[in-house]
Amino acid sequence: MSHKDHDHDHDHGHCLEMFKKLSEYIDGELDQLNCDELEKHLEDCSACKICMVTLKQTVNLCREVKDNPVPEGFSHKMAAFIEALQKEKEGLRPPKPAKKL
Repeated sequence: MSHKDHDHDHDHGHCLEMFKKLSEYIDGELDQLNCDELEKHLEDCSACKICMVTLKQTVNLCREVKDNPVPEGFSHKMAAFIEALQKEKEGLRPPKPAKKL
């Protein structure tokens, strides 16, 4: 990797501005002017291109996940477990060994 590649050879603040637009770009919601600007930036910035590809893969994985409900009673057990941890942290109860959920 050359020094130029490592340092991106451009304004990192611009990278942050472009990063803020990635979700809209991936969802096809970005206006043409911003879309063109982002695509030009992605051509010149390998780090932002990697971020875009990774975010796109993550979005696609999330879209493919099936909606599987949690087992009956799991939500109540999880809420009780979290409440017990909060009370333990506040010193209201002595620590208990963790139970399997």
